[in-house]
Amino acid sequence: MAMERGWSWSPWTGALAAFLLGLLASLGVSMERTMGWDEAMHLAAPAVQIAEALREGELDEAAVAVLSCERYPPLVPAIHGLVGAAFEPTELVMRRTQRWFWALGALGMFLLARAVCGRDPDDELPPGVGGAPAIAFALWVLCPMALAFGGTLFLEVPFTALGTLAVAGWITRARRSRPGLELGTGVLLAACLFTKWNYGLLLGAGLAVDLVLEVVARVRVQDGRGAAASVLRLGLPTALACAWWFLLPWPAGAETAASHRAAFASFLGGNLELGVTPRQLRWFDWTTFLVPSPRVLVWVVVAALLALRAVGDRGIRVALLVLLVSGLPVWRHPFHLDRFLLPAAPFLFVLAAVGASRFLARLGGVRVAVGVLLLGSGFVAPAADSMAVLHALSLANPAARDYQLAVLEERRSVAFDRPLPTNGLPRAVHDELIEVLAESWPESGRVGWLGLSQAFPPAAWGVGLEALHPGDARARALLAARDLDQRLFTLDQADPEPPAEEVLSWAQGFDLLWATDPPDLTTGRRAWIARERAVLVEAGWREQELAVLRWIRATGAERVVRVLALTPPR
Repeated sequence: MAMERGWSWSPWTGALAAFLLGLLASLGVSMERTMGWDEAMHLAAPAVQIAEALREGELDEAAVAVLSCERYPPLVPAIHGLVGAAFEPTELVMRRTQRWFWALGALGMFLLARAVCGRDPDDELPPGVGGAPAIAFALWVLCPMALAFGGTLFLEVPFTALGTLAVAGWITRARRSRPGLELGTGVLLAACLFTKWNYGLLLGAGLAVDLVLEVVARVRVQDGRGAAASVLRLGLPTALACAWWFLLPWPAGAETAASHRAAFASFLGGNLELGVTPRQLRWFDWTTFLVPSPRVLVWVVVAALLALRAVGDRGIRVALLVLLVSGLPVWRHPFHLDRFLLPAAPFLFVLAAVGASRFLARLGGVRVAVGVLLLGSGFVAPAADSMAVLHALSLANPAARDYQLAVLEERRSVAFDRPLPTNGLPRAVHDELIEVLAESWPESGRVGWLGLSQAFPPAAWGVGLEALHPGDARARALLAARDLDQRLFTLDQADPEPPAEEVLSWAQGFDLLWATDPPDLTTGRRAWIARERAVLVEAGWREQELAVLRWIRATGAERVVRVLALTPPR
C-alpha cells in the first residue's frame, strides 16, 4: 500500500493526456454526415454570425447575434464564434472545436475523481483510491456516446465538460474554503446554465441539496456568517448572468429580455407533445452506446455500488446527489434521446472509478493488469452480449441481423474518425443537393423552405453552400439573417393541418420556395406537405422538378427524393 500513497496523479498529468487526446481526436473528425436540425439552426447559424461580425470589427452586430441565441443559451455559440473568427466559421472547424470539449471532459473526469477521493496536505490521494482518476479518465475516453457526440454540435458534451469541472470545484472548495475557489466554482456553474438550460438547472438542483446540508452543519457550529458568504460567492455569477440575460440584456433592452424569458419558458416545457419513448430504447442506449458493451455497464454499476459504502464522505455524497437529481428526471421524462444520458453519466463513472480502485487496491501487484482487463472487457466479442440484450428487450430482428450488427458496431466505435450521429444526410448526397440548389438560387430575392426535414434546415443549407463555395454572397446573406425559423414551413406543425390561407400568407413573402418529395429526407415521418404544395399550385405558383436524388440507406433500401422549386405567380 506504500506505493499507492505515492500516486499523486497531478492535474498536469491529466491536462497533458487530455491535450494529446484533443489534438488527435480533433484531427480525426469525420465529415461523412452533415449537421442536423437544432445544431444548425440554433448553434451553427449564430456562431457564423458572431464570427463574421468579429472579423469585420462589428462588435455591436456580434452582440446582437449573441443575444439572438434564445432556444440554445449563448455561451457555446459565442465560443464557436470566437474560434471561427480566429480560423474560419465552417462545419469542420466547429466539429473539431467540439472534440476539444470532449477532451476537456476527460480532464474534468480526472479532476472530479481527484476531488471525490480527497487529498492530504501533500496533495496525495488516500490509500486505496490512487487509481480512481485514471479509471474515470479512461471510462470517459472509452464511452462511445461521448466521442460520437463530441464531434457534433449538440450541447451535451460541452455541458458535461463544464459540469464535471464545476462539481470538482464544488467538492474541493468545500474542503479548502477559499473565497477565490468558491467564486471560480460559481463562474463554472453559471457557464453550465448558459450552455444548456435544462441540464444546468438539474445540476444546480443536485448541488443545492448538498449546499443546504452544508449550511445547516455550519450554522450548528456557529459559522452562519461564513456559510452566508459562501452561498453569496457561489451564486453571485449565476445571479448576475441571469439578471443580464432575462432582465437587462445590454446592449439590447426590455423587449429582448421579454423574448428571452418567453423562449426559456417554452424550452423548459418542450418535448412533452412528442409521445412516450419506450423503455426498451432507453435500456438499449444505456447498454450498447453509453458503454462499449453491456458487460462493461454491469461492472460499472457494481463498482459504483461498492463506492457507496463510503456515502458519508462529502465527495461520494455529492457525486451521488448529482447523479440522482440529474439522471432520474431524464429517465422519467416521456421523451428520450440517446444523448440525454451524457450529462449524468460522468457521476456514475466517477463512483465506479472509486469503487473499482478500492477493489483493485486489494489485489496488490496485479491490480494494474486486472484494471486493464476490466476496461478492455467490452471490446472482446462485444456483439454477443449486445445481441443478447436486443433479444431481452424484444428488439432483435432475425431477418435484419446483419443490419443490426452493423448498427451495434457503429454505436460502440471509439475510433476518432467514427461516423457521427448528426441526423444529417450522407456527405455525397449533401453536396449534390447543395449544387442543385446553388443553380436555382437567385442572386437576390428571398427564399424559403416548404416542409424540409430536420436533416437539412435552412442554416445547414447556408453552411453547406459556404463550404463548397467559400465567399458565396447568398450563403453569407442567409446565415446573417435573423429570421431563419420564419423561412421554414415544417412538417412538425401540429395537427390539424393549417388552412390554405395560412399557407398562402406565409408563402407570399418569398421569391422562391424549395420542397422535397418526400419532405422528410432521412426518416419515415408523416408527410402532409403535398397538400400545401397543391394549395400553392392552385393559387398560381409554378412547380418545377430540379433533380432526383438516390442513395442506399443503411438498411439496404434505396431512398429516392425529388427536389422541387416553386415560384410565385407573375
